[in-house]
Amino acid sequence: MAHDFLQSFYTRKRRLRRHSALLSDIKINSNF
Repeated sequence: MAHDFLQSFYTRKRRLRRHSALLSDIKINSNF
């Protein structure tokens, strides 16, 4: 059970990091 929780937590964290990176890319592109 704890393993499943860690797995979901890490996948969510990875997804958030990818989402924030995508947002920063959009911000950089919108400056031009």
